Amino acid sequence: MVVCARGEFFLGTAVSWLTPQEQRPAPPRPPYIVSADRLAEIGRKLNSAQPVDSTAKRAIDYGRTFLAEAEHAPSLNKSFRAGRLADAADAVLRIADHQEHLRLRGGPKGPPSPTLVSAHLQRTYFQTQQLDYLLTQSGNRQVTSFPKRAREFYEYAIRAYERKDLIGAGENAKCAEEVICAPESVTQANAPATLPPERPRRAGAKSVS
Repeated sequence: MVVCARGEFFLGTAVSWLTPQEQRPAPPRPPYIVSADRLAEIGRKLNSAQPVDSTAKRAIDYGRTFLAEAEHAPSLNKSFRAGRLADAADAVLRIADHQEHLRLRGGPKGPPSPTLVSAHLQRTYFQTQQLDYLLTQSGNRQVTSFPKRAREFYEYAIRAYERKDLIGAGENAKCAEEVICAPESVTQANAPATLPPERPRRAGAKSVS
């Protein structure tokens, strides 16, 4: 869907350059919205989740908290805040999935390649370095422990990688990434959703009423 949308955008842009008459800029897209169906689906996942350890249970508890905040956001079906909080709930819910993969010694796709895990660890390292600053912008006390947890998961991943445990390295790196994703979404939830500024009118262009 994303590829098609981008393809249509570029096609439309090319046509506008080839069309002699003046083209009005397309109206800005609405802010990210979340449907009640998606919130209900996250709720079902949280209610059916079976945590395999205390880490997974804590993640599910955070997920319930974020989902409750999303459900009480104003204008439920059109709220930018609700959408971002739903993303945060989804992120921490995936931590429980990764903990299950660790317990079962592998996810549905099997062990990742060493090259993939190495690249993942490098990306996660830089993300953890930015998390403290992100936390100061989140305005949410519930995520104050997330930088510490992200670094712990990263350290677990590094140790597993050194032991050539690619499953442990990969799943813990994914956990760190999800822990980072949640505060990012919470920060965006607390930021005002603004539309992009209007494109300046070209000199000599006729207004269309």
